Amino acid sequence: MHHITARSGVTWLITCAVPAIAVAACIQTTASTEGTMAPRFDVASVKWLQPPLRSRVVTSGGPGTNDPTRFVRSNVGLRGVISTAFGVPGAMIQGPDWLDEERYEIVANVPPNATREQLASMLVSLLGERFGLVYHREQRLTDAYEIVPGKKGFLLQPNKPQQRMEDKNGFPALSGTLPTGGIQLYFNSTGVGRLATGPITLEKLAIFLTSQLSAPVVNSTKISGEYTFVFFFSKQQVRDERDHPDELVAPEPRGYPDLLTAVREQLGLEVRAAKIPLTHVVIDRIQKIPTAN
Repeated sequence: MHHITARSGVTWLITCAVPAIAVAACIQTTASTEGTMAPRFDVASVKWLQPPLRSRVVTSGGPGTNDPTRFVRSNVGLRGVISTAFGVPGAMIQGPDWLDEERYEIVANVPPNATREQLASMLVSLLGERFGLVYHREQRLTDAYEIVPGKKGFLLQPNKPQQRMEDKNGFPALSGTLPTGGIQLYFNSTGVGRLATGPITLEKLAIFLTSQLSAPVVNSTKISGEYTFVFFFSKQQVRDERDHPDELVAPEPRGYPDLLTAVREQLGLEVRAAKIPLTHVVIDRIQKIPTAN
């Protein structure tokens, strides 16, 4: 998992862990999967929003944030909640269409000192108790991306401290070092993004890229260690090389490359389309309307 903080003050807990290759042999309820002693929220309120709110999605709180004992997800689809619970991208969750269409609010009190892993288990338990979730895991050959060393070689040095950057081009000054595993993403008014990190592994980078590409990204570099870096890119919709391998990308405004080009040019890594056997979460049964609070 990794922690991304937006400069708007909202903090997201992203749990798109790169999935291990494994297959579950049987259909599982949440109780049989997590065990009878699975962690649970102290108190949890779940509401089906009818009609759906026209306001923005709210995601805040939980372990690793500034409000670790208060977990809030408002105006969200269940696919995102299931993604957080199981640590897989939404594209690797197979279930009914309404997982994206219906909107819910979840507000829960998290026990003090709970870990992110325990939060995920609490969500699995909540989905079973309030939505009657039954699921199984299934390995499938998946359209994905993999990170490999670039043709010019990997450009980063382990634990090289990031340089101070003054406020320019609409970006706030960047000084000091982000915590281990920390990722800060900021977009200015023209759609140019700055990605700054604390010491992170390339597995953590793969997790971040998964959240940006809406498709699984796997680290295939075999490069170990932790790295700190800052790079800039344009918020252009990423070309889907899996469907259009020969499509040309128009030049970026103001000289900023798209995300994948920035990773190649500034980090020395290629992100290429691949078919990879990955474990999907298959929903066998889930209720649209949660049980009452």
